[in-house]
Amino acid sequence: MIVNIRSISKYLLVLALTAGMIVPASAQAPSAGHQIAIVDMGEIFTNCVRYKTAIEGMKAQTLQLEGQFKADYENMKKMAEELKALQPGSPDFRTRESALGKMELDFKFKQAQARKDFEERINGVQFSLYREIDAVVKQIAVANNIALVMRHNTSEVKGNDPQQVLRAINQSVVYYNPGLDITRLVLSKLNENTTPIQPVGTTGGTGTAGRPGPVAPTTIPR
Repeated sequence: MIVNIRSISKYLLVLALTAGMIVPASAQAPSAGHQIAIVDMGEIFTNCVRYKTAIEGMKAQTLQLEGQFKADYENMKKMAEELKALQPGSPDFRTRESALGKMELDFKFKQAQARKDFEERINGVQFSLYREIDAVVKQIAVANNIALVMRHNTSEVKGNDPQQVLRAINQSVVYYNPGLDITRLVLSKLNENTTPIQPVGTTGGTGTAGRPGPVAPTTIPR
């Protein structure tokens, strides 16, 4: 049996961190500053309104590019058919063949560039939102004397999906009190911000447009 040393180390770390929270009824409660919280990053990215809006906008732009690529492809296809009707080696054939070759190279370059640009914009938006999440989590942690916030996937695991089962087995958190989950609080705070998320590194913004401004401390409801 192969033992995953990293998973065991994570599990022991969680046990060590939570050991101080389990005390006899007659003992004092854990002192402030030693609380632990849980946050589900996947749920936040899935349900953040501005993130979904940004992604949908990029998808719409991609569909427009696909329309242009389709038109270029049909044009090259037509030129290739016309080329078949010409005498190979003739001046007209060579001229058209050269033009078609240049069009094909340009088409492939534009496709690769469009794919790269889309991936960079996606990564930029994700990183911008991540920085917002980081700032909001810190606000909540400071306001509630939370010393550690751990990432955890709270979605239900489907037993017929091997990948989900494997992820569940390798998660650091085995059990947590639902009251420790601050995901909804973080998501609510993010959705209060109506400023569009700007991809990091794009013209007109460096990711700071999506950062939350100064706000009053956010306290977890008891």
